[in-house]
Amino acid sequence: MKDEILTLALLMSRKADMTQQQMDFQRGAIWAAEQMLNLPERLVQQMQGDLALEESTSRQGRSEGE
Repeated sequence: MKDEILTLALLMSRKADMTQQQMDFQRGAIWAAEQMLNLPERLVQQMQGDLALEESTSRQGRSEGE
């Protein structure tokens, strides 16, 4: 997918006769592809944060009950 992003970016830089609508579409496609590439990393970070919060909440509950 990184190759496709690079191809789209190069196409935008080389093709001078693109309309504004075409350029906006290409930029949107690049943005969407980048979001898809970053999704696994963002999900891992979210799960790590959720796990840390759950662990701290469960520790707090145990210390209050003692």
